[in-house]
Amino acid sequence: MHIKSFKVPLLVLILLCVIAESSIASNWAFVTGNDDAKIFVDIESLRIHERDVQVWEKWVYVKPKEVKDSSQKNTYNLEVHLSIYHCDEGTSQLLKIDRYANQKGSLLLTESYSYPEDPSYKKEIVPDSFSEAVMEYVCDIKKMPKNR
Repeated sequence: MHIKSFKVPLLVLILLCVIAESSIASNWAFVTGNDDAKIFVDIESLRIHERDVQVWEKWVYVKPKEVKDSSQKNTYNLEVHLSIYHCDEGTSQLLKIDRYANQKGSLLLTESYSYPEDPSYKKEIVPDSFSEAVMEYVCDIKKMPKNR
C-alpha cells in the first residue's frame, strides 16, 4: 500500500527533472569563424521580442587573449556573450560577457551591463564583421515560422 502512494509523486519528480534538464541544455550552432576565432550561438537561448532577438554567443579564440586592466597577467580563450540584436535597425547591445581561461570552464571575469532600455548603448553593426554574421543568423531564425 505504501509503494502505491509513492508512485505518483515519484513519477512527477522524474518528469520535472527531465523537463528541467531539457530546458537548461544548450545547443551551440556554428555561425562563422576564421584562423583566429570561431563563433557559435546557442539556439536554445534565442528569445524573440517583437523586432529584437536576445541570444547567448560563444567566441572561441585560437590564441589566448590577455585580460585588459588586470593586476595579474590573465589570459582567456573563451568568451560567452549575452546580446540583443535589433534586426530592423542593424544594431546590437551587449548585456553580459563571461571570460574563461579555457573551454573547461575556469571563469576569469564577468562583465554585466544593465542598459537594455537605453538606446544610447546600441552599437551599429560593422559590415563584414563577426557581429554582422551573428545578427544575420539570428535575425534569419526570427523570420522562420513559429512551428520550426
